[in-house]
Amino acid sequence: MVSRSTGSDTGLAPADRLLLIVTAAATAAWCLASARVLGATFDEPFYLEAGLDAWRRGHFKELLAAGTMPLPAHLQTLPLYAIEAVTGRPWVVASDIGAMLPVARSVTLVFWCVLLIYGMRLAHAVGGPWVGRLALMLIALDPSFLAHASLATSDVALAGSLMAFAYAWRAGRDGRWTRRVGLPAAAFAVALASKASALSFGPMVFAAIAIDDWRRGRRLSVRDAAQVFLIGTAVAVVYCGSGGEPSFQGILSRMPADHVLRPALAWFGGLPLSPNAFYALWFQADHNNIGQPTYLIGHESARSLWFYVPVLPLIKLPLPTLLLILLALVVPKPRLKAILTLSTIILMLMLLIRVQTGIRFLLPLLSFLMIAVALRIVPAIDGLSPARRRRAGAGVAVLLAWLAVGDARAWPDALRYTNEIWGGPSAGYKVVSDSNYDWGQGLPELAVWRQEHGEAMIVWYFGTDPRFPELQRYDPRRDTLDASGERARYLAVSTSLLYGGYLTASGPGRELMLRLRERQPAARTRTFLIFDAAPLYNAGPAAVR
Repeated sequence: MVSRSTGSDTGLAPADRLLLIVTAAATAAWCLASARVLGATFDEPFYLEAGLDAWRRGHFKELLAAGTMPLPAHLQTLPLYAIEAVTGRPWVVASDIGAMLPVARSVTLVFWCVLLIYGMRLAHAVGGPWVGRLALMLIALDPSFLAHASLATSDVALAGSLMAFAYAWRAGRDGRWTRRVGLPAAAFAVALASKASALSFGPMVFAAIAIDDWRRGRRLSVRDAAQVFLIGTAVAVVYCGSGGEPSFQGILSRMPADHVLRPALAWFGGLPLSPNAFYALWFQADHNNIGQPTYLIGHESARSLWFYVPVLPLIKLPLPTLLLILLALVVPKPRLKAILTLSTIILMLMLLIRVQTGIRFLLPLLSFLMIAVALRIVPAIDGLSPARRRRAGAGVAVLLAWLAVGDARAWPDALRYTNEIWGGPSAGYKVVSDSNYDWGQGLPELAVWRQEHGEAMIVWYFGTDPRFPELQRYDPRRDTLDASGERARYLAVSTSLLYGGYLTASGPGRELMLRLRERQPAARTRTFLIFDAAPLYNAGPAAVR
């Protein structure tokens, strides 16, 4: 390994381009195969419905009203809308979702390739070819990245566009206006149109590059930076449209009467054209301020857990990656600075992130963490003697092979991935929840199990997959399990309901949850625990109230 930072991007060598193509193709095949197997996650049916509605009606009302920035859903449903226009048959999500999901999910691979391309290019520009290669492998072989690259959601879209933003800003600082401002602004516009949290992550990425420039004696152009963020934000806002609902009036309806910003927003709301994107941005800021039910390592909260951000990666990152992070922290020169930087980032995230429903919210910063790890590991190996350098390189290769084997074993449901320290995917439901494990994707597998066993079943489901009407859904607000008058043989419970933060308040659901936690399941699928329902019936109605 020989890696020297040139301070500028000289482009990728043919061998690096080949590595990038092979890696992108192999991981895309993994994702496409997974996309055909997994059921719908909690958010996907809404994204499909609202994305198609945007194409049909010409506005993003449904998406923005839910606080969702529209670009990923808009692009993911484009091929579906094209098929609809050609065939003349409108898609119906409730009945067609099985055919719609693989098509929509495949579009996410565009953002996945953007992440891989610019992740490698940024790492190469900062640290040289071997840093770029190692960073590419760490990102591409991470099971959480692969899991979300297989879905029609917005998390990989944000990570990829932020990586493109970081690369464009760093590479174009000394160029003409189009490279210096135009391209970074366009990348930031894509990031913001993909997810509202770009307003937080974008400045973090920019600050990291600015601090590195300051250390190297490079002057920061405040004017260029201001133009990048103002133009990027303006483009995203214009893309989202204006006028009608949701708009400032929607913000005002969610705002306390004595809020200090209410008069200003009321004035803006009276303008002829009021940017609708502001509603989604305000919605997400308000949502983050309120928090959301969460669960981690046996602790549950109706709002947030203070230790969620630093602990979750210790569970969801593979052991080879954690070993490399540990080595990166103990590498001398400048160890203290690396530890302080990492601690500062974690502290900022602990203060900022209160919607704690999955590692997916950390994917943008995890991708940059992979680059930072490569940037410390590779020079440390270069500084060794030739014999030790060969052994260290072989050790890194073994860790990457370990990652690849883990990905093969995690297929098709890498959402469930937890590392071996925490019991692996089979036991991970006891330590993580929601999109970290059971995001509703397991209903098709449960339907197969039920068909094979031929027994009546009631399902207590965490998700929105509209298929499989034969799986009778359980409503905990009712007095008994057999509300239909016919007792079922089994009760199948989503792990995110049994081990999650959504039943923190007392009530019939929580009482049943606590009872079931004390029982041994009769069987299980990947995301459902299946209980013999007879003891619950025998215990009487109070058992399920």
